[in-house]
Amino acid sequence: MNFLLLFSIWLLPMNCIATIVVSDTIIVLGELIEEKGVSKIYIATYRVLKVLEGEVSNDTIQIGYYGGQRTTNLPDRARLNIEVYQGKTILKDYYICPNYNLSKGVEKVKIDEVSRAFWLGCETGEGKCPVMELTRPVEGESWYLMMPCGGTQTNILFYEERTNLEDSEIMDNINMYASECPPVLDLTELRDGQYHIAMMSCGLGGTISMKLDTEKVELKR
Repeated sequence: MNFLLLFSIWLLPMNCIATIVVSDTIIVLGELIEEKGVSKIYIATYRVLKVLEGEVSNDTIQIGYYGGQRTTNLPDRARLNIEVYQGKTILKDYYICPNYNLSKGVEKVKIDEVSRAFWLGCETGEGKCPVMELTRPVEGESWYLMMPCGGTQTNILFYEERTNLEDSEIMDNINMYASECPPVLDLTELRDGQYHIAMMSCGLGGTISMKLDTEKVELKR
C-alpha cells in the first residue's frame, strides 16, 4: 500500500466527517484513472473531461468516499457531484462526495464524442460525413455528447430536423472561449429523431447531423 496514501488518509479526521462544513456542489464529467482504499475512506482519481458547474483546481482530481458503500466497480466515465474538502490534508486537488456518500457523488453516464477530424472532413468535404447514429443508453442513465472546440471562441447551435427549416427551433446555443472547452450537449431527455449541430468559429465550422435512437429490446417468449 502506498505510504503517502496511508499517511494522507490518517490525516483525515474521522470525527469531523459528519460535522465538516463544505461548499456548494461541483458537477464534473470525469474518466476514472485509479482507485485506492484503506480503512473507511477510499479515494478515486479522475481525469476531468468537462466542468459542468463550479470550478476545480486541476484537470486531475481525487475524490473521497466511504469504501464500504461500493458494491460494484466504479464506472469508467461518470458525472461527479462533489464538494471541496475543508479539513486538513496533504492530498492535492482533493474533493469528497456529499457526506462521503458514493451514490450521491458518482453517477454512471454515457459520453459520445465527435472528433475534430470528423468535423473538419464535414466542413471541407474532404472526408466522409455520414449522419452519426447514436444509441440511447440504458433507461435512467445520463447521456452527453462531447465536441471539439473551433478556436479562441466557439459558437454552437443545436436544433431538431423539421420538414421546413423555418420551423426548426434552436434547442441549445453554446458560446464559449477556449479556456471553457470542450462544448458538451446533454442528450438525456431528447426524443428519438434527427438533429443538426452547426459550429461557427475561427478554426472550425459547418454543420453535422446525428440520429438518436433507442435500442429495441426483444421480449423473450
